[in-house]
Amino acid sequence: MEQYEELLQYIGESSISSLLLRDEEKVMNLKFHIPTRYYAYIVKDENAPIPSDFILINTFSKWLWIYSDKKRSETIEGKKIEVYRKGDLDILIRIIN
Repeated sequence: MEQYEELLQYIGESSISSLLLRDEEKVMNLKFHIPTRYYAYIVKDENAPIPSDFILINTFSKWLWIYSDKKRSETIEGKKIEVYRKGDLDILIRIIN
């Protein structure tokens, strides 16, 4: 099994310190404290343990679109997509199929 640290993926950038996450039923504003490029650890193994310092902040169904300031910057597909956060910049996304 790959460690989540090895699966870092670009998910967008923002000059207003915010990314928008959405699926067909919900929309979430993911706020940060600094404007920059943002990355997430992508975990595709649904049985992989999530480190205890990451907190589940939302769950999406079927697909997740991530928007930067002006455009969609990432599309993630899966039966269930869990978004976890640690501190301000550490994001982990687990894809469950």
